[in-house]
Amino acid sequence: MPSNLTPLFVAAALAASIGAAGAYPATVSAAMPMHALPSSGSPVVAVIPASAPIDANSCRSWCRVSYGGLVGYVQAPFVVAGTPAPGHYGSSLPY
Repeated sequence: MPSNLTPLFVAAALAASIGAAGAYPATVSAAMPMHALPSSGSPVVAVIPASAPIDANSCRSWCRVSYGGLVGYVQAPFVVAGTPAPGHYGSSLPY
């Protein structure tokens, strides 16, 4: 049976599944742009609200993160390990 999946879609799905294997729960300390590549000059694929739950891995100066079904990069100093306190998702106040 032929598949309608494009090679690009298959590659992206594979990369996301591999990247999620070593991921840990985290949040961002402020609303942050999630970039396609680990560079502030690369396209922004999403804006992650402050305290939104994300999965992070491969952190150095940038962290590879997943949020809302997307995979991208956020500057590491803004990634906080752990999950947000109940009721504080999207809040600008620290939890």
